[in-house]
Amino acid sequence: MFAWTLLPLLACDGKQEAAAYAPPVQEVATLKVQGESVVLHDEFPGRVAAFRVAEVRPQVGGLVRSRRFVEGDTVQKGQPLYSLEAAVFRATVDGAAAAHSGSEASKLQAELHAKRIQVLFDQGASTQQALDDARATLAIATAEVARARAALERARVDLDYATITAPIAGHIGISQVNEGALVGPADVTPLSVIQQIDRVFVDIKSPADRAVSLQSAQGGSGSEGAEVILISASGAPYPERGRVQFSDITVDPGSGERTVRVLVPNEKQQLLPGMFVRARVVLGEVQNALLVPQQSVLHDAEGKAQLFVVREDNTAEQRAVRVGRVIHGRYVVEEGLSAGERVVVEGQDRLAPGLQVTPVEWQHASTAR
Repeated sequence: MFAWTLLPLLACDGKQEAAAYAPPVQEVATLKVQGESVVLHDEFPGRVAAFRVAEVRPQVGGLVRSRRFVEGDTVQKGQPLYSLEAAVFRATVDGAAAAHSGSEASKLQAELHAKRIQVLFDQGASTQQALDDARATLAIATAEVARARAALERARVDLDYATITAPIAGHIGISQVNEGALVGPADVTPLSVIQQIDRVFVDIKSPADRAVSLQSAQGGSGSEGAEVILISASGAPYPERGRVQFSDITVDPGSGERTVRVLVPNEKQQLLPGMFVRARVVLGEVQNALLVPQQSVLHDAEGKAQLFVVREDNTAEQRAVRVGRVIHGRYVVEEGLSAGERVVVEGQDRLAPGLQVTPVEWQHASTAR
């Protein structure tokens, strides 16, 4: 009778002992993964370069008589910038013009003489030798006219070069010479530099194996390079967006990088040569992409990505996944996860495969605040 009485008590003690040794149910923060559209992009450092750069140089030597522009102004192609002392060039033109007139007169004289000798020869009153000499003299006079004409044209060109004009339209920089300076074509330093910046280039450095994909990525029209969003040093995007033009064929032997050139409209001229920017190259849009917070992905000793998924029976499952790019703090999961599954975001350090968990909805820090 006493033994039958003890059996229920022993059974209760066994259950309590089993409960005491059972692992506690862990509470974990989970996120239900849903497919969404994401824009893939790569981001690189870049430097702004002018669309065109032209050095202002003299093509003849002489003293600078005047400067005809204001430093920093916008100049037009062909606009006069400097005037050299032109008296010597005008005198050369006058001398060449006189020589040309003299050659014309000599030619006229040779023509008349050749005609007279021809008449006499036809009448038998002149020799073949005299006719040949008259013709040769005329040919020499004709050549002398051509030489004098070329010398006159050269003198006029030199006179025109005494006025130094802008080779392109754009912003002109600091003048390196003032009135009275002696300048010449062999000078090392240009008189000034003009830069066209109504559109600019942004040169970005990309690993060689990724440069080709940047060039081949297409925009919406299918005929242009990848779209590029420029980010300022403060983190704000510029309103102008550019397109990839080409990638240089030369690979830097030190860094293994290639230069990718981007063309950007710059009507407001906010982008200036030499500025540092971040270039965000848009590679395309992916539909139904699965994204998980970075902290939900763990890596094993071999560097392989894995995460915990909560099954329908609220047990933890450790699963290997393949992750791609990071977009705004979230991994794109390319393989190993399906839409609708619950991923453990916080608390996975206390989990083991098959452990019972209590899932709660994960709140992002910004949402929680």
